[in-house]
Amino acid sequence: MDPSTPSPFINWNQPNLKDAWTRFSKHVELMFSGPLNGKSNTVKCSYLLIWVGEKGRDIFSTFVVPDSSENNPTEYLRLFKNHVEPSSNPIFERFKFHRRNQKEFETIEQYITDLKLIAQNCSYSQQDEMVRDQLIFGLKNDRLRERLLAESWSLTLDRAVLICRTFQETQAQLQTMHDEAKQTLKQEVDVVSRRVTDSRANKDCYFCGGPYSNEHRCPAKGKKNVRNVHDRLMVVEDCVATSEFFIDSIDSAAESSTIATIRLVEQNTCVNFKIDTGAEVNVLPSQIYSMLNPQPSTLHTFDILTSYCDGKLKVLGTCNLKLQRKDNQDPEVHKFYIVSTAKQPLLCKNSSVSLGLIKFLNEVTKKPDQTVDRILSEYEDVFQGIGKLEGKCHIYLKKNCQPTVQPPKRIPISMQDRFKAEFSRLETLGVIEKVSKPTEWVNSTVIVEKPDGSLRLCLDPRNLNKCIKRPHYPIPTFDDVAIKCANSKKFFKLDARHGYWSMELDDESANLTAFNTAFGRFRFRRYPFGLNCAQDDFQRKIEELFAELIDTAGLGLLIDNIVVHGATDKEHNSNLEKTLQVAREKGVRFNREKCIFGKTEIPYFGHILTSEGIKPDPNKNFAIRQMPKPKGPEELQSLLGMVNYLDKYIPNMSTLNHPLRTLLKEHRTDGSFQWTSEHNKAFANVKNSICENLKYFNPTSEDVVLKVDASQHGLGATLTCDGGICAFASRSLSSAEQKYSQIEKEALAIAFACKHFHQCVYGRPVKVLSDHKPLESILSRGISVAPPRLQRLMLQIQPYNLSVEHVPGTSIPVADALSRLPLPETDAEFERETEVFVHTLFKNVPMSDSRLLCIKSSTESDPELSSLTSTIITGWPETRSSCSEKIQKYWNTRHELSIANGIVLKGDKIVIPVTMRREILQQLHHSHMGMEKTKQRARSIVYWPGINRNIEEMISQCITCGRLQMQPWKHPLINTELPEYPWEQLHICIRYFPRQQDKVVSRHLETSFSREATSEKLKEDLLKA
Repeated sequence: MDPSTPSPFINWNQPNLKDAWTRFSKHVELMFSGPLNGKSNTVKCSYLLIWVGEKGRDIFSTFVVPDSSENNPTEYLRLFKNHVEPSSNPIFERFKFHRRNQKEFETIEQYITDLKLIAQNCSYSQQDEMVRDQLIFGLKNDRLRERLLAESWSLTLDRAVLICRTFQETQAQLQTMHDEAKQTLKQEVDVVSRRVTDSRANKDCYFCGGPYSNEHRCPAKGKKNVRNVHDRLMVVEDCVATSEFFIDSIDSAAESSTIATIRLVEQNTCVNFKIDTGAEVNVLPSQIYSMLNPQPSTLHTFDILTSYCDGKLKVLGTCNLKLQRKDNQDPEVHKFYIVSTAKQPLLCKNSSVSLGLIKFLNEVTKKPDQTVDRILSEYEDVFQGIGKLEGKCHIYLKKNCQPTVQPPKRIPISMQDRFKAEFSRLETLGVIEKVSKPTEWVNSTVIVEKPDGSLRLCLDPRNLNKCIKRPHYPIPTFDDVAIKCANSKKFFKLDARHGYWSMELDDESANLTAFNTAFGRFRFRRYPFGLNCAQDDFQRKIEELFAELIDTAGLGLLIDNIVVHGATDKEHNSNLEKTLQVAREKGVRFNREKCIFGKTEIPYFGHILTSEGIKPDPNKNFAIRQMPKPKGPEELQSLLGMVNYLDKYIPNMSTLNHPLRTLLKEHRTDGSFQWTSEHNKAFANVKNSICENLKYFNPTSEDVVLKVDASQHGLGATLTCDGGICAFASRSLSSAEQKYSQIEKEALAIAFACKHFHQCVYGRPVKVLSDHKPLESILSRGISVAPPRLQRLMLQIQPYNLSVEHVPGTSIPVADALSRLPLPETDAEFERETEVFVHTLFKNVPMSDSRLLCIKSSTESDPELSSLTSTIITGWPETRSSCSEKIQKYWNTRHELSIANGIVLKGDKIVIPVTMRREILQQLHHSHMGMEKTKQRARSIVYWPGINRNIEEMISQCITCGRLQMQPWKHPLINTELPEYPWEQLHICIRYFPRQQDKVVSRHLETSFSREATSEKLKEDLLKA
């Protein structure tokens, strides 16, 4: 069954259990006739008992099920129905029917549907008429009721429903027109003040700055803590046993611009929330809570909510709702206070920011300098095309290197035209050229499809990199640049466009970059991405070109980033113009989209260069400062593991984390886990101490280590330098990333760490520590043999000089804790780029969508592939014998296996379920091609263990192939004439001996033994004879 299909759910504790069961049973019947159609009754009964939950299974255990009804889903549903509907009382149902009126914020469709459902149990003889009457009686809008009554006896239920829907749509259209008409007006009606005729009415209050003419009415007078939020008063009182929160407005008429429609994921409905940046918590009216289906569980709370006028709101409890703003956005869980007096649901500031409804403008940007605009306009050509630096580069190889030749990678027929077009484009740009003469080195390539549909050619020079002799050109340190920027007030950051492609290779070096394609062999005329010596040559070249400005203008150069700065606008603009002029003359081109123009601060090497001096980069400890509190003992244990590891760096850590250790000890003793304000305080103190004791990153250090880890829900990483931690990073996994196999998650953690700490790890050897053993071996192989998703991740980390090393999980406790308590942010762009690589495979595979769906369905039901799928996701064991017997045959290819769209892949080939292998064999041999051709065709599309043997058996038994098989040519026996002179004729017999000891030679004048039978060896032996 597709995991994305919503499962039936029932809340056994809700008051109206009968209606809940009716909705639940209808959902179950749809599941039985849809996704579970064709499944056995035993499977359906198992699903039913899973869906009813633990309490439902307890209820089922009290039923007496006849032997004839065992594993009968219809009988099971009947037993549950009898339990929730012990007897029908039409009188009580009619009482409920006549009491049912339209609720606040309830649509006409919802109201009519509920009326019809209740009327089904009322045993009315004229049910439509009764529903029509109650519809009119219960409407909240008097104008609509008047319109319906004007129809008199000619009004039918269908006619009434049509009128109601038309009225509702008309009102919505009028509201939209009204909102647009007053969009330019700002009307604040959150607080209605009493009219005061005194002249003091227009004066601001001395205590709060608000419109209080009488200081005794001011809610801020005498309060301990007063803050002004969004030009409105906010009062927070200290409370010993409870927390008190401020709610800005409850029954206000909101502007349409402050209303957001948010989807409740679990209830599958949308609610209009008012965005209130003055509120500290989210508020949900009890009327709306009662209409939610299913209703979320509530928790009792002693917290106090205070309104604008210092009034206390009646809080019924709290609940958690899963909210989603857009379809492509991951759902987020937010806490709501259920209030009986509120009518409008409110979203507080923090929730609005998290959902992306509002953004803070931390910086007011001035109008760009006209001089800078003139300079950029004058040097517009410097931001276009690909550059070409002076001179040619040479790649030096180590001695005694063994060249390798890689076969061409298969290209889907549907993409060949696009590939040819991309190769033609690169040839036109002078990046690659076709090769006709032999080359000792032939590399493999990977073609990546970007989200916009364009293609990118990537070289896989893994074997070549092992033989390259790196020049190890020194990279500037942070101190080198920081000293020059000491008095600067404004900064420019220029990013080189396709920096490596701007360096031309000499002929000998270009031959080393040759690569194979289905259209012939090519080689790079410019430096390709991925060579480990490219960054050294580029740094050397760029410093040579800008040497004069480095001395006179203090330019900062780091690989493909150039920092331009100045103490005054005039000096800054002059340095910028000189830099662009040199770039134009020397053939350097910049990427305007990635450049930073005229800022007072820019990030650089883990620091912030500002007009006021050097500041630490807040992103270094953001993952720790914003780390969410543990929700259970497992997360707390992971947090304490990190804290214990950092104990040697942080003084008094044992005192700070004592309440947390006590909480974990209590849980192990009695199973309780009660997080209190004391634990919140200890948690905050621990995070602050960690952030205050971070080590500064040393760019000259040779001991730079990335420690990474991936959990089920997040990624964590730390950057260490000379043994001390310099920075933290974490993020959550999206719903799609959570379905990755464990090895793909661990590789994703490395790619995330490299991207996050790019300025610190790019251009230097970095050791990566991971607790996933298989990752160490698969990353040492070529990209072309990896599964599709791993190929994309390996391409992401290819520009970095990484050495992956396996360590036990206890050696990286900080990364482990960060992955288990990640920040809520995800990387949608990174995920989209990774998944495009996988979708491209399925888009170009020569199979129909229906066939792929059939393979997916068969994979789910196949015991062998189900076990294989589970092992791929959770991770392979250390030894082959530890695997299930069913999947031991996949051990040798385990590093090439992955899961995509519910289908198992070996590289870019589809692993076929056992039940479909016979059918696939017949399709492969449909045209009765020979054995080798059939195997070749199979190797390009599908895979399963023993597929070659199955093909051989099938073709050997094929009657058609046996009849058409070509018979070997029989040469006639010809007697040779006897020679007249000695040595006139020479007869040679070449015989193969499987084993060295089996040699018997008789009546031969000359005998020679050799390990090879070639023409050169035969010629050599004849000359010796």
